[in-house]
Amino acid sequence: MDSIQAGKNNLKIPVMMGLVLAAVKIICSTIQFNYLLEDFRASYIIFFISLGLGFIIIAWSGFLQKKSLGEDAILKHVFRGIFLTILIGIFLAYTFEQVWMYADSSIAERIHTGQISYLKSYPNSAAQLEKIEKQYTVAKNAPFSFVNFFTGLMVDIVRYSILGFIFALAISRKKQVQ
Repeated sequence: MDSIQAGKNNLKIPVMMGLVLAAVKIICSTIQFNYLLEDFRASYIIFFISLGLGFIIIAWSGFLQKKSLGEDAILKHVFRGIFLTILIGIFLAYTFEQVWMYADSSIAERIHTGQISYLKSYPNSAAQLEKIEKQYTVAKNAPFSFVNFFTGLMVDIVRYSILGFIFALAISRKKQVQ
């Protein structure tokens, strides 16, 4: 019975940190969707802020997991905590973004407008502008698909999980005693 309770306590930190990760990414997405879509540079800045804060939260989750486990912390346990944080946080944030984009059809138009105004500032951007017009036309006419939704979600989870595994390796490393 003690091992079951210990297992539940080990999940407390990743669940909490996953919710924190989702909240941070949702706040950044809300700022981006409401204010920064037409300004492509500012949109990228908020994207990188969201990404950086996500990395910090994921690493912090691993450190807290290792601290709670103490000397018993091995790679498997630390990565399990980090992966659960990633799974919860990315699932909630990605779902929020997709629902908002599906509900607000003006987002695609505003992103497209921002991309065009950004590219117009560069010399010889005609080929890129043509490519963006084609992509926009295809994306505008594409219906919602659960396959595309889950594919995008899995790509995000795999990307973050690779980073999470690297963090888990670094965090779970034992210091050598001389």
